[in-house]
Amino acid sequence: MTPDELKEKQDTIKKEVDAIAAKAFPDCENDDRYPIYDGIADEEAYLRQPLKVAWVLKEPYDYFGDDNKPHGGGW
Repeated sequence: MTPDELKEKQDTIKKEVDAIAAKAFPDCENDDRYPIYDGIADEEAYLRQPLKVAWVLKEPYDYFGDDNKPHGGGW
């Protein structure tokens, strides 16, 4: 796989995430909520490495407020 092929695959996933988010939360952009994308920042360097590492991160929000919307997280 080339870096360009990997970037193209990541772009496809991003579009799928956007579509799912828009369907599940049609007003999310009005609430300043957006999907948080994951993926490889440097495709070329990633593909050069003999070992591939996946990081599992915590949720992007700290709590749900009185308005039942996510808050915090510093994202």
